[in-house]
Amino acid sequence: MPGRGPHHWYFVGRQPRIFLVLVALLLLDSLLGIFCFPLYEHFAHRALSAPIAVWLEGHFNAIQFTLLAAIALVFIIYRKDLRYEYRGRRGR
Repeated sequence: MPGRGPHHWYFVGRQPRIFLVLVALLLLDSLLGIFCFPLYEHFAHRALSAPIAVWLEGHFNAIQFTLLAAIALVFIIYRKDLRYEYRGRRGR
């Protein structure tokens, strides 16, 4: 389950809006990739294919990595507002 590990990163104060927008776009793109593209491939032979759907399907991985890189760039830009907290066990 995400967020249950010992390493936690969080923003001090409010999260930047661009971070929330990028995470929402990444989630939307992931859901499209998981649910819509297999359905599109199933029905593609029955109807004319939409050019935007073909383009999105062909560039899915590039879009995912671009969004992840943009999120990493937001972390770098807002690094002074970002804090790390370790919640695991120290030393054994």
